[in-house]
Amino acid sequence: MLKLHKLYTLFIISILFQPLIAFSLEINGKATYNYTSIGDYELNKEIIRSKAMNLACKDAFKKYVREMDRDTRKNYDRVKSEIENNLNDYLTCDLVVDEQNIKDNQSLRIVVKTNIDTVAIERIINSGSKIASEDSELTITSLMIVRKATGMDEKFDRTRTVNRNTDINTTSTSSDRNSDADASFTKEGNKSVNTDQIEAVDDSSVISSSNTDTSESGDFQGSSSQRNNSSQTTKNVDTNVRESGGGRIVSAAKYTYTVDDGLEGAIESGMTEELLENNFDLLSLDSIPGVIDLYEEIKIAYSKSNKYDKKLTKKVKDALVSDEVDCYITGSFDVGITQRSPTTGAIMKNVIVNKAVLECYMAKKGKTKKRWRPQATVSGIQAKGEGSDEKEAETNAVRITSNKVGKLLLNKFNAKRLN
Repeated sequence: MLKLHKLYTLFIISILFQPLIAFSLEINGKATYNYTSIGDYELNKEIIRSKAMNLACKDAFKKYVREMDRDTRKNYDRVKSEIENNLNDYLTCDLVVDEQNIKDNQSLRIVVKTNIDTVAIERIINSGSKIASEDSELTITSLMIVRKATGMDEKFDRTRTVNRNTDINTTSTSSDRNSDADASFTKEGNKSVNTDQIEAVDDSSVISSSNTDTSESGDFQGSSSQRNNSSQTTKNVDTNVRESGGGRIVSAAKYTYTVDDGLEGAIESGMTEELLENNFDLLSLDSIPGVIDLYEEIKIAYSKSNKYDKKLTKKVKDALVSDEVDCYITGSFDVGITQRSPTTGAIMKNVIVNKAVLECYMAKKGKTKKRWRPQATVSGIQAKGEGSDEKEAETNAVRITSNKVGKLLLNKFNAKRLN
């Protein structure tokens, strides 16, 4: 039964999943090759260019490896020698972007456009995972939910406009009154002298007397001055303030969502190839007894609270254990409002997964007691999809996002299970 299920799954992939994959990554690699040991550049030009291009190709591949996320890098290191020993099988380096022969130090500086077959490399990385190398498969199912935006509460940023006009008028008045006259003094004097003289009173003396009266009177006149100063300042300030919009922080539109049916198949088709390459068998919910009805109840509860109901999830876990299903994935695919592609004009939809969790029923390393344990969590995954109508755009967007989610979850899962 499982074999037939896998064949059916592969058939679905061949139809739906093929357009999703970017088969190669284009990176410019650069290198400077010193050809002193080879000889004259013109005589050995082809050999020198070949060696320089080889170095530039390796530089491009190093850039690709440096851009890997932490979990992918850990998984890559496990099969590093297998890939790097056969690097020419995954790289195409035949387009020279820039080339400069530096004669002074006999060096050739070159930039080469390199195409890296990322799909083939990722396939090797996945085949080297621990779970992929085990004989038995792990069965897995998806409890992920799709929500579609039905409205948008758009907020506008608050704007504050201030117009201020200031006029200052100052009027100063000053007056001086001065009356000056030279200092003068008028003096009047009266002098009178009265003399009484008596002589020859006797033979030996003469007696005389006099009386003098002197008197002065006058007026003094100086200078006088008077000064009056006055100043008046008038200041007029007119301020007009206008405000509009919401808070001062940049605001984002708030969407309202409803749980939607019909896109679960797009989720499965997006994850299937990644899961198969990592030795997982993806089961549809309707193939697991009792789970499909619980899933419908979970969606109803999610539409009210925006979270998975714990009691219902517990019932699902019990049903999965009973049917020997090893793992399940939860999360929500939120489909945005309809947009138009600025380049193609096609209908476009954006999908975001705020959080997705991979949980498995297994024992800890070295232990035998099995429990449901979270194995990997990813968040903030989004992608856009285009189509001739809304349904096609939604399906493509969900499938592309699902592929990203599956790849990242499995990278984390494999990295965690490294020996």
